[in-house]
Amino acid sequence: MGQEEGGSLRAEYAYDAAGHRTKSRDGDGVEVSLSYGLEGQIRTLTTERAREAGRITAIHAPEGGKEEYTYDAAGNLRTSKAALGGVVSYTYTSRGQVASRRDQFGHTEYFQYDKEGRQVVQVDRKGNRTQTRFNVYGKPVYQACTDRKGKRQVMGIWAYDDFGHLKEAKGGGFTYTYRHRPDGRLLEKTRNGKVVLTCTYYPEGTLRSLTDHRGKTLYYTYDGEGRQESLKTQEGQVWPAIPIRREAGWPL
Repeated sequence: MGQEEGGSLRAEYAYDAAGHRTKSRDGDGVEVSLSYGLEGQIRTLTTERAREAGRITAIHAPEGGKEEYTYDAAGNLRTSKAALGGVVSYTYTSRGQVASRRDQFGHTEYFQYDKEGRQVVQVDRKGNRTQTRFNVYGKPVYQACTDRKGKRQVMGIWAYDDFGHLKEAKGGGFTYTYRHRPDGRLLEKTRNGKVVLTCTYYPEGTLRSLTDHRGKTLYYTYDGEGRQESLKTQEGQVWPAIPIRREAGWPL
């Protein structure tokens, strides 16, 4: 990125291989990014940043719209204003968790947390109150929703084994059970008593096969470094594994 100085302020610029300017940043921290169409026409997105904290305060769209953002003293997002004028506002607990969210139509939802920081209550904009209980390990064990008329509905119940692995889940008229290996890898899943998923593993612990509720099985193969190499159906059809794009700094 090139630099030009004027007084105490410094402007920076970046260009693509064709010589088009792709980015500029002035001494006040205002950045302008430019992109180009096939015929060289400019498409721009201007981003203004708060100089002290580097937070985005506004985004200018190419068609002229502008989104605006404000923050409280702790740096939490306080309001966001859409290009069409709708404003969403937030309040926070002393620990920086969202306590309320008021949308552009004036509807507000509220949130409460336990001393561990887990969300235990949510009241949506219609007044429905969802409560969640957790075990000592921070996993949900019970969730129920009460509407503003007082009607209560259990949304989910969860049970775990002595190792903390999910053993049973109930909700929506279904009961799911899970069976795991001692190392936590899933062996079997049932729904209302019917097996819907089974898994097998190679000795080193990588997934070897997966069978669904229809009895259809997929087999997994790996290269010498343990990376997935292919998928094979029980009919013998083979699909190569889709490579995962990793960002710089990710472990291979």
